[in-house]
Amino acid sequence: MQIYIEGLPGIGKTELAKRIHSELGMENIYLENIEVESIKNLQKQTDDEYALESQLIFLNSKLKQQSIVKDNSVLDYELLLKTKTFASHFLNKSQQELISDFLSYSNYQPNKKSIYIFLKAENLIVLERIKKRGRKYERNYSIDFLESLENYYNEHIKCSQNNWQIINYNDFEIGFKDVKKIINEYYGQNN
Repeated sequence: MQIYIEGLPGIGKTELAKRIHSELGMENIYLENIEVESIKNLQKQTDDEYALESQLIFLNSKLKQQSIVKDNSVLDYELLLKTKTFASHFLNKSQQELISDFLSYSNYQPNKKSIYIFLKAENLIVLERIKKRGRKYERNYSIDFLESLENYYNEHIKCSQNNWQIINYNDFEIGFKDVKKIINEYYGQNN
């Protein structure tokens, strides 16, 4: 079983993954470590010239990582949802088709025995969290940008074959309790 965590940038996916790993005993943790080259491109992502390259670098990196993911793992991203969401937001139609083809050729299939968690929070709270972590390529993110990205996420979640559990993550402690409950219920049903 794997636990996939998704949500807007800065919402707290990585911290939640680390906490699940340490407090709930998941054996393995895989974090979204964006390579330096990809970060440089993310700073320019609104330029059509760099958006496709950024997406391909991210996708290639994550497909490599997925090939080594073991059972009993927590991941702070879900490859298909993140890729489709960001492609929808940043790429034109022909570039989106290229990414879609790339995904289909990769034969990537998420583990069916998994928990899918999508974190939601008020966009003002998310924007404050983004500012607090201080990443240069995120400094121009706005409420409008987050709302747009959230709309794309919502659209792709509706079409997803995975059963996404939506968690209110305005408050880390309350959100963690809700996540813990979902994981415990899953283990109760599958043991």
